[in-house]
Amino acid sequence: MRDMSVTATFSITFNHRRWLALLLMVVVAGCSGPARQRVYQPGAIESQLMAEVAVQRGEFRAAAQEYIRVAQRSDDVEYARRATEFAYGYGLEAHALSGAQRWTQLEPDNRLAHGYLGRLYLQRNLIDFAFTSLDVSLGPQEERVEIDYANLAADLSKDAPARRGQEIYRRFAEQSPDNPGILRAWASLAAEAGDLDLAVDLARQTVALAPGWLPARIMFAHLLLVAGDRSSAFEQMAFAVESKSGLEMELEFIRLLIMAAESGEALERLDRLEVRYPVNPSLYRVRAIALGERGEFDAATVVYEDLLSVGFYVNESLWRLGLIAFEQEHYQEAAEHFRRIKTGPWQLSGLLAQVGAYQGMDDVPKALRTLDDYVAKYPSKRIDTLAMRSRLFVSAQMPVQAIGALDEALAYRPWSIDFWLAKGNLLDVQGNSRKAIDAFRQAYALDPDDPLVLNALGYTLANRTKKYKEAFGYIDLALQQQPDNPAFLDSMGWVLFKQKNFDEAQLWLQRAYEMLNDPEIAAHLGEALWRGKDREAAEVIWGAAAERFPNNQTLGETMRRYKQ
Repeated sequence: MRDMSVTATFSITFNHRRWLALLLMVVVAGCSGPARQRVYQPGAIESQLMAEVAVQRGEFRAAAQEYIRVAQRSDDVEYARRATEFAYGYGLEAHALSGAQRWTQLEPDNRLAHGYLGRLYLQRNLIDFAFTSLDVSLGPQEERVEIDYANLAADLSKDAPARRGQEIYRRFAEQSPDNPGILRAWASLAAEAGDLDLAVDLARQTVALAPGWLPARIMFAHLLLVAGDRSSAFEQMAFAVESKSGLEMELEFIRLLIMAAESGEALERLDRLEVRYPVNPSLYRVRAIALGERGEFDAATVVYEDLLSVGFYVNESLWRLGLIAFEQEHYQEAAEHFRRIKTGPWQLSGLLAQVGAYQGMDDVPKALRTLDDYVAKYPSKRIDTLAMRSRLFVSAQMPVQAIGALDEALAYRPWSIDFWLAKGNLLDVQGNSRKAIDAFRQAYALDPDDPLVLNALGYTLANRTKKYKEAFGYIDLALQQQPDNPAFLDSMGWVLFKQKNFDEAQLWLQRAYEMLNDPEIAAHLGEALWRGKDREAAEVIWGAAAERFPNNQTLGETMRRYKQ
């Protein structure tokens, strides 16, 4: 969705400011006497002017509130549209929802208004309302095409957990079970949510319904490869290449080879293609990616710099050069590459990566100044910088400011479970377990089915309280959704340990440790082994973990507690 231009749309003249000042003086004077008991409520025109003044001052939340007041007091749909688009553009979700509700009240059939409303309802986890509005936003079913469903899925994945978007597409599929556009979009959301089996099945159904739809077949090939079915993945891609010969499909095949870690064969195919298509930037781009995957960073750098010199794939080349430098811990070089990304969809990612490079250099003040400069230039993007700002404050050991950044983020997006989880984790690390649990419970109230929320709440209850039965219930629900998640397995082992069920705890923790060589899992497993009277095995686990993770605080404290 587009951002509103402050200078173009919300300008305010000197005469408006003067008139508003006089008006407020009259209001104050009129309300000062003891006979005046009623609280003054500004009208639509006054609220409009207050909003414009707030914009000029950079007080965007106050401006959004005033625009909502205008929309609520007026039957002019343009006020509701403005209120919605302004609040949405600045990431002020609760204000945007109020605006969109008013907009659809005034224009019940407006598809754009329902598009906003549906996405905001999805953020609020109001699935029934979200589906109703999103269905309206797509227009009559007979007029919809595949790209409509693909674009909506991409939008939803930006706004809310992919699991919620899946539910929307499940309902679309109930309406039109044989629509390949719906199934393909649903498959992409399922893959994003980590439900690979469902994603593969949906992609298979899509290809069966539309065998000649090559983008769907290519997606199917990629999903099969991720699922471990290499031979079927290459069969599907070979079919696509045979169906439509040419450079584009040849490059798709090479990208699949790179995904399969067959970069040697990918480079050989590129050599042959360059004979047929000399001096082709698309070939150079894929060659650089293949070289990077092989770890040949110097050779990949040369190709990316060649692309920059001729002005092709500029932002992507800068991004990948930055990643190569970052991987080699050349943080200053990485920051310079990321800094040069000025426009397009790579811009924000480049900015955050640049800040991350400064953090790698332990230059937190410069990182914070970089964020401040960006927000000054693009004030509507402030919400997108607050999570990084909080992490910078954590690294600078400024806990109050770190929590403050998350509180500001929640003022923008009060329904964000990610921000509530981040706040809870930070509070827990700071030793404020009561407030941490409160934050996790807030996230649970917003989305009681989210597995990350269930695990965070369950683990913290097990670790910081004696509410083991309640903790077990949450962790069990998380594992029902993701039975192979090592963090969830560790949580189950830990709550069993807390209940003094050491033998069963060892089984869960051992499985978690085999899946993820993590120092905190090692600490838990060693503790369960020690309390289960297998001290020798515990010392072996701890010793191996300490050698690999010598500075991990949890592991160190656990070892000292038992071996002192």
